[in-house]
Amino acid sequence: MRTEIQQDENKQEIIQREAHQRSEGKRTNQIHLEDNIAGFLCYLAGIITGILFLLLKPDSSFVRFFAWQSIMVSIFISVLGIIIAIIDFIFAYIPIIGWIVGFFLTLIYSVGTLALWILLMITAYQGKEISIPLAGQIARHLTDNQ
Repeated sequence: MRTEIQQDENKQEIIQREAHQRSEGKRTNQIHLEDNIAGFLCYLAGIITGILFLLLKPDSSFVRFFAWQSIMVSIFISVLGIIIAIIDFIFAYIPIIGWIVGFFLTLIYSVGTLALWILLMITAYQGKEISIPLAGQIARHLTDNQ
């Protein structure tokens, strides 16, 4: 009976050692960046860098939040861009006035997107969390549930 208990304890110790070694192996794919720099880089290429940093810095909730928010904002901006392209297409059939409205609509969208992206990158670099409505809520939910 005593030897069975010792064997069980030895098995548990071996299992724990193997689990620890596996977790150490998982850490080798991480990068050694400060969280604020990684958060900044999450926004560099939108969805691509968002997914990349979800894989490279899985232990940092700060980086995971910015990675998820980068993915969500990229999706929302893409959908909004498609909607604006459809509206521009419709306005293109209205001579002069339609062209002007379409031009300014696209200009506002482009400048707004650029300003938002720069704002998100700067706040991430400063180490502050800024939450964009809806995208930030989804990102927070996904970050907390991982």
